[in-house]
Amino acid sequence: MGQIQVGTSTSKFQVQPQPAGSVFPAGTTFALSSNDPALSFAADPGDPTGSTFIATDAASDTSASANIAGAAQLPAVNGVTPAPLATPVLVETIAPAAAPVATGAVVVQTV
Repeated sequence: MGQIQVGTSTSKFQVQPQPAGSVFPAGTTFALSSNDPALSFAADPGDPTGSTFIATDAASDTSASANIAGAAQLPAVNGVTPAPLATPVLVETIAPAAAPVATGAVVVQTV
């Protein structure tokens, strides 16, 4: 199970072909969706294939987990568009680590 930290946008998810060693044909498009409305996805600008997404979880999210579905839409063949290839994955949403409570103090010059 993957994890997404609440209030961040650093988790990445990628739609990968199955079985291992297979490839998606040129022109395949990708999408991610979730049953948790606090999650949103944006294409990773560093991925030229378009199959990697950056997930953002709103700071207000209170759910403990979410299902993420990845889909690959293969291009049409002879005018026929195949059904999308899709698979869900369960991810755990985790609260950000709390700042440590101070156990001391120090005086520093600021100007």
